[in-house]
Amino acid sequence: MAPHDEILYDCEQMKEQDVQNVRLIAIQRVAVTDGGVVVRAPAEYIRTLRLTLSAQDSPHAPPLMTARPDAPPTPAPPAPPRPHAALVPLPRLPADNHTYVLRLDSTLSKATHDYDDVIIHFVSDGRFKDFTIDFMPKVRGSEQELRATSILIVPLLCLLGLAVSQRQRLLQLVLAASASAASAASAHAGKRAPRKKAQ
Repeated sequence: MAPHDEILYDCEQMKEQDVQNVRLIAIQRVAVTDGGVVVRAPAEYIRTLRLTLSAQDSPHAPPLMTARPDAPPTPAPPAPPRPHAALVPLPRLPADNHTYVLRLDSTLSKATHDYDDVIIHFVSDGRFKDFTIDFMPKVRGSEQELRATSILIVPLLCLLGLAVSQRQRLLQLVLAASASAASAASAHAGKRAPRKKAQ
């Protein structure tokens, strides 16, 4: 005999006087929204990321969630760097049809790296939400070289401006230096001139 058959049999044998003062409570399951985010990024940048979840209606309130994706284990030195994927579960939200904002931030400087801010809006409607975010920043090598070159050009421009403003004085100094150099050269040549022997 199956267990449920046994239970039905027992219920049929129960009389009115066997059960007294029983209250049945039915609990309706609250509709909620579960979800998760998969963050894919190079292993060396995964530690710079932060994921936040907040309600759109209250942007100035503290976020509902702040999490950092799990960093991968440190590979052996000869191992090449490879992309890493981390799963971040979202907190359970009430299915209230309100809009929530999911944001991925990085501590990388935009002066040295080129990447887009990731902002996702979604409605909590009781369905499971899954998101995949790819974070692939690019190093701004050309701008760094240009910045280094501009740092070298600034002193040269200052010297050029100083030379233009003091050109008369510099011209006098150059003329005096060339005259003294010419006189010193002629005096040195006169000392080295050969003398004729007396017969």
